[in-house]
Amino acid sequence: MNKIYLFNKEKFARTVMKIYLQYNNQREFAKRSGICRTYLSQYMNEKLDVPPKPEILQRLANTSKGLTTYQELMEICGYLEENETMNTKNKINLRQILKLINGLTMQEANYLIKQLKKAKIQIEKQVNK
Repeated sequence: MNKIYLFNKEKFARTVMKIYLQYNNQREFAKRSGICRTYLSQYMNEKLDVPPKPEILQRLANTSKGLTTYQELMEICGYLEENETMNTKNKINLRQILKLINGLTMQEANYLIKQLKKAKIQIEKQVNK
């Protein structure tokens, strides 16, 4: 039997708004995330009833400056049940990562390094189970 998870558009709108407030303006947020400004605005104003694709959620998580994670966004959008871990089918695209790294401030780069170290520890724990 397939599980059905619901898109929490109110929580998603609040989360996107929190991320947006970390930037000088909506244009900068859109540019950094690589997501159309109009599309972001529609979600912030709860105009869309369908969750964005996981690729968009990954971009949002990457530009959230630590406010949220990809997994949390996947839960909010109904792709995962709360606390359900993502499987290994979610591959990392090195080209996308390099594109995101270009133009980071030193603070953002240090934060990214810190998060990668945490991820490495989590992966090692899973492998050693």
